[in-house]
Amino acid sequence: MPQRLHRTRRRANFTPTGAVYVGRPTIFSNPFERRPKIGQKRSVILHAAWLHGRLDPHVLACAGMSDAEIHALRRMRHDLVAAMPRLRGRDLQCWCPLTSDWCHADTLLRAANR
Repeated sequence: MPQRLHRTRRRANFTPTGAVYVGRPTIFSNPFERRPKIGQKRSVILHAAWLHGRLDPHVLACAGMSDAEIHALRRMRHDLVAAMPRLRGRDLQCWCPLTSDWCHADTLLRAANR
């Protein structure tokens, strides 16, 4: 089973061959991560619901997103779903510590490797 890898700023740290970096600015990044007042846990929950098409635009509006942002998220999700086969069977690397229970890379791993 593919796994989540931790990316650090240490010298000579790199994305291993065959792994995919899923942080910003890639198509696989979590668009909810930097929203004020959401927090890490909620951003991962929102990301999972968004990825699986279960996030109502009303919820996004209540989270403080404009109509333009909601429309952009719809387009981003379309592109992400089309790119998901590239993640199948590959390790994913992000900045979250491996001890974190809340990481969007785990959501991507589950979705890509069902």
